[in-house]
Amino acid sequence: MKTCPHCRKTYPAPPPEIKDQMVEPNDGDVMLCTRCGEFGIFDSEVVGELRRPNEFEARRMLATPHLNALRDRWRRLQ
Repeated sequence: MKTCPHCRKTYPAPPPEIKDQMVEPNDGDVMLCTRCGEFGIFDSEVVGELRRPNEFEARRMLATPHLNALRDRWRRLQ
């Protein structure tokens, strides 16, 4: 189970029949929360496996066009 470090929404683990077909995220991978629209960073050393981006990561994400486009699309759906 993953937990958003911003709003605490929990994302349950996928069922085994789907999990077997999924690629596990690596440390440093980014996830957009579907509740609050904030990004979390996968980190295997953190309880809940997601943490808030640090300052460097936040700046890097702001400079990444596809992440900005993803967040913009999420905001338009709200």
